[in-house]
Amino acid sequence: MRVNIISKANQVLKYLDPDFDTEGVDEGDWEEIYCEDFFSTGYADDAGAAHMFDYDYETGIVKFEYEGSEEDLIEIAKQGGDGGVEYIDDFLKKIKLFEEEFNIEWEIYEFIDDSGEDLGKELNQHNVHKKVTKELKKNHHLASFIIFYQEFLGYGEKKQPDDELNAVKKLMYKWKIISEKDDDGEVLELYEKIREGIKIYEDGFLKIGHTISNLNLDDNQILTFVKACIEMYLFTNSSDGKFTGDELVSDDEIKYRFYEGYDEETKKAFKNLKFLEIINDSIGDNKVVKILLDMIMNQLNQQKAEAIQNDELTFLIGKVNEYVSDLDPTPFLEYESFPLRWEADVLIQDYDFKENTLNLDEGDDKYLTSIGTAIEIKKYDNGSYEFWDGVYYKESHSWISELNNNKDYPSFSLLNKKFEDFESLKSFLDETYG
Repeated sequence: MRVNIISKANQVLKYLDPDFDTEGVDEGDWEEIYCEDFFSTGYADDAGAAHMFDYDYETGIVKFEYEGSEEDLIEIAKQGGDGGVEYIDDFLKKIKLFEEEFNIEWEIYEFIDDSGEDLGKELNQHNVHKKVTKELKKNHHLASFIIFYQEFLGYGEKKQPDDELNAVKKLMYKWKIISEKDDDGEVLELYEKIREGIKIYEDGFLKIGHTISNLNLDDNQILTFVKACIEMYLFTNSSDGKFTGDELVSDDEIKYRFYEGYDEETKKAFKNLKFLEIINDSIGDNKVVKILLDMIMNQLNQQKAEAIQNDELTFLIGKVNEYVSDLDPTPFLEYESFPLRWEADVLIQDYDFKENTLNLDEGDDKYLTSIGTAIEIKKYDNGSYEFWDGVYYKESHSWISELNNNKDYPSFSLLNKKFEDFESLKSFLDETYG
């Protein structure tokens, strides 16, 4: 017989005793449930599991290891506790109960009997479903915390007076914190447990913080949770939905501090997010702080990019309007954002039959009823530009379909150039049209 069951690192091997009343008690004095006490029942099946059990709070790794015969392990169990043990799967059942109690995730799971059969194989298949269920339970906790937070902020009640939870449910569905198929039964039950006995919100946040530290959330869950909380905060405070950090931190302190050291107005604005400071301390490694800073910096970079693009649009619109102002007919600006586009009709008297770009027969003016000129400037995501100035077909008729063979830009461009940056485009315009 061989048992080799090893958890992943960073498992939470202790949690707050649910029967302990934390009111008025310093957090350092709270009573907790420890993993080493799980098998201390005095019964033989627990004694057998305990014989294989090892743990390390620092690494967060637990192990069940044994090499020997089934008979020897059963005998060790009988000597260590009361009650009978007939089959080795009694020990496997105890390990499974331990797993569920502490939400353990396994790296290796082998429980091989004397015949060579791996009794843990079926359990491994069960764990795939169990992992999904466990992640959903974590999300239920996060959803219950958001409900508590929305009560603190007045979210939902302010925006949805007919159903104070309606707005927050929509927010949770949006972030996929809970499934739309879920009836919220467990979420609301968890929320009631948070709310029970809480006289001031700070106590509730501390309770949430202690609970969340035992959930072993992954980075994606933390990110989703924080973004949902921020969106709720902004929505409730009637902001325009942009998270610049202006209401949280001052520019010169943004990278250095999370709460202390700001002026009174900033502190006042930050008060509603005290909750996230507690969550940050509970999760550790300043993960929430980093998320907030990333959100702030991303928003600032986005605003900077938008400002630059607006400056470019203003410049290009002004320049091209200046260049085409003397043309007859004068092209008019059709789109004021990228791609910028100016259009004008081509009249029969304006068409250059000597150049005859479209190979038309002189005097056959029916072709010109669907022809125009256009200038277009397109900006790409990599910051490069493309420019067109030419003749195009404004309507799609069967008699010209074979000519419109460019699916991206159906035209006969007289000019078509690409530019790596804005300065190159500016130089081209000045040299060509200035």
